Parts: sequence; C-alpha cells; structure tokens
Amino acid sequence: MKCGQGLRTGAMEGAEPMGRFGDDLRLFLRMRPLVGNREWARTLAAHYRRPSSFPWYQSVKAHVEGTSGLEVGGPSAIFGPRGSVPVYPYLTSWDNVNFAPRTLWSNVGRVQNGRIFNGSHWGRQLVAEASRLDSIESESYGAVLNSHVIEHLANPIRALREWKRVLRPKGRIVVVVPEGSRTFDHARKPTPVAHLLDDFQNDVEEDDLGHVPEVLAAHDITMDPGVRDQDSLAVRSRRNFEVRALHHHVFTIQSLPVLLEHAGFAVGSVARVSPNHLLAEGERMAG
Repeated sequence: MKCGQGLRTGAMEGAEPMGRFGDDLRLFLRMRPLVGNREWARTLAAHYRRPSSFPWYQSVKAHVEGTSGLEVGGPSAIFGPRGSVPVYPYLTSWDNVNFAPRTLWSNVGRVQNGRIFNGSHWGRQLVAEASRLDSIESESYGAVLNSHVIEHLANPIRALREWKRVLRPKGRIVVVVPEGSRTFDHARKPTPVAHLLDDFQNDVEEDDLGHVPEVLAAHDITMDPGVRDQDSLAVRSRRNFEVRALHHHVFTIQSLPVLLEHAGFAVGSVARVSPNHLLAEGERMAG
C-alpha cells in the first residue's frame, strides 16, 4: 500500500495529487504529534512552495530533462505537473512497469491496448517483477523513476541493480520513499542497511513474509485508511504476494542514499519532500 500519496488519496491510491485541502489537513493533523509543532509548521509551509524554489528539484529536473524514462510502479501523481516532483512533462518518452495488470494503484493512469497515460505521456504498460525486467534490453532508458515502491520490495538491492542494468551509461535514478517516522510506520525501527544487504546475499524473494510480525505489532492503523482494524491488516499482510501492500522496510534520510550506493549509483541530491517523502537521485556508475 503506497503510503501517504494522496497524494494518491492516502494509502489506497487515486488519481489526484495532493492539493485537496481536506485531504491535506487530515494528513498534516495526523503528522503533527509525530514531528512537533516547529517541524510541523515548517513542513506545512514547504508543502505549498513551488517545486522550482527547491535546489534539489532543479537538479533532478536538469538531469532527467530531454531523456526517456521508465517508471516502476507508476503512474505517480507526485511526478505529474501538479505533483511535488513534477518531472513527467520534461521527459521525451515514458514507459511503466507494474507487477500485475491490475494493482491497488492501477486506476491512477488510463490503460488502452497495452499503453498507459500518466497525464503527460502515453507509454507502454509492461508487466513484470520490479527485480526481473527481462523484456527490457540493457541500457534502454535515460532515467528510472519510482515513488513509494522500494519499501514494498522484499529485496530492494536486487531491484535497484536491475534498474541500473536498463539505464544507459550516466543515466539517472530518482527514488522517492515514505519517511517512516512521519507515516503509519512511525513506531517501527528503520531497516539497517546490513539487513538489506543480507536480503540481497540470501536472494530473498517477493513472497517473503518475514516482516509481518513486526508490521502487525507496530503499524499505526489510525494513519492507514486502507485497513479497518487489526484483523483486516493481518489479512492484507498475509496476502501480500497478491496485493503488495506490505512495507517490508523503513527508510531514513541517512539510509536511503547508502542503499543507492550499494546498488551502484553515485548519489546526487537527497532531500525531504513535504509532507512525508524522502527523495534520492543518482547517476549510474560503470560496472
């Protein structure tokens, strides 16, 4: 369940980016006790600034402008013209890959005859596991985008290395994740990078349910409109291979760039993006 994109209407993604006052207010009110009044006020002010006013956005835009993009797990309202990281309009082309023909967020884009619309581009709609893009040739794209995806992956380093494979030399990756301390994961401990490396070394598959006990113990259901109660959370979590709603991992602004470095990227910009996102972008390194 892609957290806080309601952005894409909370956890059960819809078609609109944030900007609806009621949805914004509910999200910010839930966040306030987690971050304190001063940080809450700063986050609220940042949320209504133009993206172009942030140096990190200028860098991301400059690196993806004029190139072809592949998105994993899209379309994502955050990348649209009204989103917090509006990069779709600057791509020359865009394709999308999801793990199944229909997903919890598949109503975000329009699909016709194997093509999908993100609000700026029609592109191919591919179906594949995030870590096994066998139908895509190496060095096919100038940029890979993903928003609120890698926390749902049992083995994110394997996926990141696969995304590196489909990038051209010096291609860019843009990764957006929820900041756990500002979401329904706030009671969970951040995932150590060593754990992510172990998952890669042990070739952990996407049907892994090792984090379910942790999720059931610490998930704040009052911040997750996608579940009614603890029982529905348990059912959804145990069906994760079908729905991919589980957050296997929790990231921080320190751990996300380290993860990208282990996957073979030279990290550029790292930023908090209002209200509850972390962003990191980097260049594909040789090798």
